[in-house]
Amino acid sequence: MMRKTAALILISVFAAAAAESAGLLTPFTECSMEGIKPGREYSVKQIKDRPYKVKNSGKDKTSVKMKILKPSHNELLEGYEEIRDTSWIRLERDSFMLEPGEWGVTDIYIKIDGDSRVYGKKYQAVLLAENHDAPGALKIGLRSRILIAVAEKKSIFKKIVPWGRAGGCKNKEVETEKRGGVGESGNKGGKL
Repeated sequence: MMRKTAALILISVFAAAAAESAGLLTPFTECSMEGIKPGREYSVKQIKDRPYKVKNSGKDKTSVKMKILKPSHNELLEGYEEIRDTSWIRLERDSFMLEPGEWGVTDIYIKIDGDSRVYGKKYQAVLLAENHDAPGALKIGLRSRILIAVAEKKSIFKKIVPWGRAGGCKNKEVETEKRGGVGESGNKGGKL
């Protein structure tokens, strides 16, 4: 019994020392980008004036690697769906070797595929930053939320100048009849 207690104390002391020597922190817990137009690339650093930062808060030098992931179902916020393709988000730099107290800074780029099915959708992704030190070392990871609201698809009809009064369509029909041409309905000389 005494050996088991001593072993547990030794393991607890070792785990506490390992946790103290390794540490990461970030002020970047969530980023929301709205009005994203498919096919265009956006820089979070330029638009939000907020690059991604991660700090080595531990006592030892550490290697930090970052990657974009799909969120788990319990992480999804109401109204959002998991990002269809993690390649829609890329990092300027995806790894750092950080001294104790040193910050790693990178930009995040977002470019949504031009597929028409993405318009008006809201997507969520996760940026995971982890230390990658010697095997057996305490692994620490930080998860930051990236929220993307894709712009609504603009209809070509919204670009047409309105006639200015409710009877404007009737005037259009009269003009079509006078010309004897094909109306928008496809009926020659017919009413619209």
